[in-house]
Amino acid sequence: MEPVRRRGWWGLRTQLALAFTGVAALGVLAVGLWAQHLTAVRFHAYLERVRRGEVPWVAEQPAHVRELLLQGLRPTSARLFRASQRKFLAAFNQSLWLGGLTAAVVAAVAGLWLAGRLTGPLAELRRAARAIASGHLDQRVRPAAGEIGEVAEAFNAMAARLEQDERLRREFLAAVAHELRTPLANVQAHLEAFLDGVAEPTPERIVALHTQTVLLNRIVNDLRDLTLAQAGALPLQRSPVDLAAVCREVVEALGPWLEERSLTAEVWVRGDPVAWADPQRVRQVVQNLVHNAVRFSPPASRVVLQVARELGWTELVVEDEGPGIPEDDLERVFEPFYRGDPSRNRQQGGSGLGLAVVKHLVLAHGGTVRAERREPHGTRFRVRLPAPSPPRANP
Repeated sequence: MEPVRRRGWWGLRTQLALAFTGVAALGVLAVGLWAQHLTAVRFHAYLERVRRGEVPWVAEQPAHVRELLLQGLRPTSARLFRASQRKFLAAFNQSLWLGGLTAAVVAAVAGLWLAGRLTGPLAELRRAARAIASGHLDQRVRPAAGEIGEVAEAFNAMAARLEQDERLRREFLAAVAHELRTPLANVQAHLEAFLDGVAEPTPERIVALHTQTVLLNRIVNDLRDLTLAQAGALPLQRSPVDLAAVCREVVEALGPWLEERSLTAEVWVRGDPVAWADPQRVRQVVQNLVHNAVRFSPPASRVVLQVARELGWTELVVEDEGPGIPEDDLERVFEPFYRGDPSRNRQQGGSGLGLAVVKHLVLAHGGTVRAERREPHGTRFRVRLPAPSPPRANP
């Protein structure tokens, strides 16, 4: 990080104050010079009119008074005329420049005050930004008026987002460590037992180790896909995908697991449900949703997959007859490792990342996904993926 250069007294406040004072001084100078020139010209013209008797108040004077005035303004009295002119202009200039100096002083004081009002929020923003750069993400600035107030609001929103992201990052790392700790501990315990001769590597124990390694591998793969999707770096090979065929393939692949749990799965198709998506990622979305439905479905119930073509979209709906999700948790179920119900744990076979991966894979395709409650019980996940654009007719 580059060091912050401190400007000392030559800061924005001083620059603004000097700018205000400079503008005021230039204005006073321009007005003074222009007024001095015009006053001399107009004063000379006025005296000429008086000398010629064209001014009403001179014409109204008695004859002897008018004669004295005109005598004093004849060319023979030019020196007296110029002296009077100089005295008048000197008094006028003195008054003008004294007023200008006063205006410049007032402008300097007002400039310092206005500069302080303008730079105060900026200084507060600078202090808060340095504090955030040091790791204190709880910093906020006071709201202000005008454009600086808009900058302060944007800064506070940015700081709040950074604080939230940091909190989520810590929670995510803690959850990852927690999820990895149990299967790793199980694998370590079994291997140490084999090495110490306490336990024999029987087929059953090897199957248990394999189950734990499969879970670890799934967590790592889900973490990779989730990270790539969140960063917008997930590669997608888009092509027309028959969503109904994908659903049937997933249900057939999970047939033994469904029979073990005494569950039935049905695929309902309406229209031509073709999506414009990556076939591998779409299969991953369907598989994660069906896995989630099977894990939380009671025995002798059914899981229903509905696919349909809407205007510009291909829709997938996965329903189960499980206990359902509370209304407050419908949005949070897509957070990594979130479990609003204590019964939703890793013993049911999930990595805690399946729905989070579903959400980000769907968003990466430009689609939408949401969770809904079914009545009287159960959960419904509704996914919408873009449909292929119809071919353009040849002109």
